[in-house]
Amino acid sequence: MNLLSSIYTKPNTCIFFLLVFSILEVGIYSVWVQDTESINTKWSYQMSSLSSLKLVSATKPQSVAPIITRRSNLSSQLAHQIELARALSENRQYIPTRMKTIKDKASGERRTVETNIRLKPMWFTLDNKVYIQIKYSNRVIELAKGKNSAEIASPTELINALGVIKQAVDGGLLDSQIEQISKSVRARFVK
Repeated sequence: MNLLSSIYTKPNTCIFFLLVFSILEVGIYSVWVQDTESINTKWSYQMSSLSSLKLVSATKPQSVAPIITRRSNLSSQLAHQIELARALSENRQYIPTRMKTIKDKASGERRTVETNIRLKPMWFTLDNKVYIQIKYSNRVIELAKGKNSAEIASPTELINALGVIKQAVDGGLLDSQIEQISKSVRARFVK
C-alpha cells in the first residue's frame, strides 16, 4: 500500500494533512503579504523620488552612422592639435597618452599599459605665414573646392583657426570630403 492510499483510507490522517497544508498555506500567504507590503512601500518611495524627472520611453540605437564616427575621430584629432598649439604657445610639451592592452610573451597574461600617442602638427610655416592642412586617414582634406589649406598671418591665430575648423567638422560641413577620402581608402583594400 502506498502513502496516498493510506492517507485517503484513514480519515484522521486526511484531516491532519489538510490542517497542516492550510497552516502552511496561511503562513506562506502571510509572509507573501508582508513582503509585498514592503515592496509596495519601497516602490512608492522610489516613484516619489523619480517624479521630479521627466520619464520617457526610449531605446538606445544599436549602431551609429559611419559618418558620425568618422566626424568624431577627426574632431578628436583636431582637439589634440589645438592642445598641441596651445602647449607650443606656452613653451611646454604636450604628449597625449592612451591605454593599450598588451600580451606578456613570458606569462601569456594580458595587461593594460599607458603609451604615448605620436602626434604630428597639421600646420607648417612657409614665408612667415602658417598654413593648416587638415588630414584624415593620412590624406589632406579639401576645405573648399581646389583649396586644401587655410593661411594664417601669424602663429598666434593658430589656436583660433583650429577651433573654427573643429566647429566646422562638428557641424558636419566637411562630411562629404571625409566620405570621399574614406571611399578612396576602402577602394585600396578591394581585391
